[in-house]
Amino acid sequence: MGESMNTAVQTWVKTAGTMEWSPMPDHVSLFHREIVSAAEADALRVRASSVLCEKIGVGGAVLPHFHNVAEIIHITAGKVRLLCNGEWKSYQAGDTFLVPAGVVHSVANDDASPTEQISIFLPVEEDAPRNRFFETIRVPVPTERPLTEGNRQAGQRRVLPDESPEHFGREPYRIIDSVRGNDAWVRAYDAAGGE
Repeated sequence: MGESMNTAVQTWVKTAGTMEWSPMPDHVSLFHREIVSAAEADALRVRASSVLCEKIGVGGAVLPHFHNVAEIIHITAGKVRLLCNGEWKSYQAGDTFLVPAGVVHSVANDDASPTEQISIFLPVEEDAPRNRFFETIRVPVPTERPLTEGNRQAGQRRVLPDESPEHFGREPYRIIDSVRGNDAWVRAYDAAGGE
């Protein structure tokens, strides 16, 4: 927390037109575009082996395999079958798989059209520091147009999950008042009426 803004570097953009679909010949009807390479991750000063956008054609599959890195797979389009802990199970767009290093897995298209997924490959390190939720610091730069979020006008309070380890279940929430910049910690009310 309390990180300062990095003004020494700039954001760069890789447009869809510059990232071509390439076949992955060790699998069936699998194509990928590399969103972030290991070298780009190094330039960002983060640990990542690769981030891919993958497309599996009708009848295609990422054949059973394992990695020496952890993989996070998020299905963005279609229905798939996942080889999960030795069993094939059905999943769909919006589902995410967390695959530890060394675990055999496979994803097969189970739809009438191509499926798509984002696959994030992360190094596994014994002595890596513990992860934590990130901090966002707003800066006073005007937007191009007035913004709204559902029934909430920009600048009104919103509630965000805390980075604490009890994030699942009855977690604390951090209230961010983006107009005044005030932070306050409160306990989330559970379905039975709160604490």
